[in-house]
This record gives sequence, C-alpha cells and structure tokens, in this order.
Amino acid sequence: LDPRFDLRWIVIHDQFFADFTVEVLKERYYWSSLALLKARSVTDEDRQNVKQHPIMLTMYQKDQETQRKRHLDLLWARTREEE
Repeated sequence: LDPRFDLRWIVIHDQFFADFTVEVLKERYYWSSLALLKARSVTDEDRQNVKQHPIMLTMYQKDQETQRKRHLDLLWARTREEE
C-alpha cells in the first residue's frame, strides 16, 4: 500500500479498509512499522539507526489526531457571528 498510494490515508481507507477509521489505520501502520524496524535491527549499528528513523522520532498519536480533527470540525462549524 505504501508505494502504490504514497500514504494517502483517505485513498487507502476508501479502497481497502472501510470498516476501520483512518486513525486506526494510521496507528496500525506506524506500530507495525516500528515493530518491523526493531525486529530487523540485529547489530548495535542497526539499533542506533532505528533510534534515528523518522518513525521513531515522530510517533503517531491517535488520540491527539482525533482531538485535532474534532477541534477543526468545531472551527469549521462556527457562524459568522462566532468568528
């Protein structure tokens, strides 16, 4: 899915996983990627490279993303008087 859709989560969600939310798909992807990185790191040098990998540096947080989207929905729902 990654190279084919370039991590465009809405497209991936629409094509394959309508039963799950986009946030759940992202969380599963990042946690499984993290598990693969850790499992494939055999030497000390590999372990150091894993610590500097972008997935390790910016872990996906489902709760934070859900809260951000909820807040954005509230902002979009404001009337002219509320702005």
